[in-house]
Amino acid sequence: MKKFYILDRNAVSVIKDSVARKKVSSDKLARLTNLRKIDKKGNIISVIFSIIEGQSGKKETKDQMLLTLEKETKAISEFYHHAHTDSKILKQSKDKFIEIHSGEIEEGYGLYEEIIKKVREKPFHSIKAKDRKDILKDLISFVKERGISASHPVVICCLSGICGNPNARKIIKNKETDTYNAMNDLMTLPKVCFFIPILNPNNYPVKFLTFDNYLDSFFNSFFSSIKDISIVNGYMQVSHSTFDKNIFPNLTDEEYKELLNLIGE
Repeated sequence: MKKFYILDRNAVSVIKDSVARKKVSSDKLARLTNLRKIDKKGNIISVIFSIIEGQSGKKETKDQMLLTLEKETKAISEFYHHAHTDSKILKQSKDKFIEIHSGEIEEGYGLYEEIIKKVREKPFHSIKAKDRKDILKDLISFVKERGISASHPVVICCLSGICGNPNARKIIKNKETDTYNAMNDLMTLPKVCFFIPILNPNNYPVKFLTFDNYLDSFFNSFFSSIKDISIVNGYMQVSHSTFDKNIFPNLTDEEYKELLNLIGE
């Protein structure tokens, strides 16, 4: 089956080392093998996530983003020979792409930060089953009162963490100092989703390829559920048919249905 693969920064870093003929460790050789396996005719491979993440570990300037785009697209076009990559379209639209991503697609960055901080008020391990329903309702009311969709990836990740998903909990993290890293992971996701219809016009199944297992699990569960992305009044809205039950592992079937209804209201 043809797929649309999105590579994260760690995956692209391994590719760049290979293209530059740098000596790689045994674990990176295994990663290279996995990256080469997707080099099949019909597949689409994108480095958009890696470009948005950047190379410096912090928000990049326009000039830094341009340099990152040039490096990433060059490496991926040299590494893959059979699959279609997004190098050409990203280079052709680089000015528009950088203009968008050097700013914010969404106006509510501070509000999403508030959501993560609110969820952290009560440590995940201390949440009891009998209290979980009220905590979920409270969070969904909190976000909807602020005009944010309950199906936004930041919100779904927080709900997922409350419901016992270890991958979501690792993304959110518990330390205040890790807020930037959590926000960087989660806010990059809607930016990527925003461009998927352009880069993936045939609507192939989307596969996020990373070597961070917790990101791989959560993001791919999210990608398998989304139907449509739009920006309404500055905020991302996600249309979905359902979210996989494995995103919310501690819920019973009945609790799972109730939560989907709350998200969709």
